[in-house]
Amino acid sequence: MLASRKYPFTPELGWSVSRYNTFATCRRQYYYTYYTKFDREHPASLIERLKQLTTVPMETGTAVHIIMAAVLERLSKSQSDINLQRLAGFVETEVQRRLNAARFAEVYYQEAPAVVLPDLLPPVRACVRAFLDSPRYSWVRDEVMQPGRGNAWLIESADYGECRIAGHKAYCKVDFAAVVEGQLTIVDWKSGRRDDAKTAHQLLAYAAWAVHEQGFTPSQVRTVAAYLQPEYGEVVGQPSTADVAAFVEQMQAQVEQMRAYCANPDQNTPHGKEAFPQTENATVCRHCCFRQLCDRA
Repeated sequence: MLASRKYPFTPELGWSVSRYNTFATCRRQYYYTYYTKFDREHPASLIERLKQLTTVPMETGTAVHIIMAAVLERLSKSQSDINLQRLAGFVETEVQRRLNAARFAEVYYQEAPAVVLPDLLPPVRACVRAFLDSPRYSWVRDEVMQPGRGNAWLIESADYGECRIAGHKAYCKVDFAAVVEGQLTIVDWKSGRRDDAKTAHQLLAYAAWAVHEQGFTPSQVRTVAAYLQPEYGEVVGQPSTADVAAFVEQMQAQVEQMRAYCANPDQNTPHGKEAFPQTENATVCRHCCFRQLCDRA
């Protein structure tokens, strides 16, 4: 049975793909993202406001994930054909809701006068349509969720996906996972630009989650990167025991790298901001939500 476990709060630094990617990209961005309350130069309210900025690609991905989870929840209750007209209405309503709530970096930094429904709705619709027309949809409907087969599945949870990998606090928020005849398949929806190397690393993290948190052996785990645009396509992986072990070793090294920037690693208390230098990569700065704080807007 798949389950998302609950853990009591600890101040321990928690590893995630996104946290380490931020750390590797720019130490100053990492500081502002994860240690907001420790900054003495800028008001925490300003840093938080900038941290909440989103972008059109990010919001497209968020909307797609919310809608995909809703479609999967619907299939878990009934395998009858989905009413496409009602689904189209739901998609538009959800995208509009996201638009109303979001604060876009493109607008804040005056790169665009506004972000409107036609900026988001077409790519979201295309992603959802691609899934509905895919063999993966048929597999979910006709194999995974058919009553009486004793299958188990896990649909993206509302929490952060806290788990333990080799004893380390980590976050792995799986989009969809299903057990069919003892085989665990982990599916990750991809709505943005294709990056096979980055995706492979992320899916190895999910494989480690399956092994260390859910009790599967690597031979029982398959990973699927499901690309939803410009057309549907998949990259299927079968991680080996050596793959998972190498990932865990790499993750442990990354945790130690990040802990080295803490004055008190056990409490996850950082050194001063001066220990977190700005990147010299101007391309990173052009897309950073915190560039106002670094006078790089």
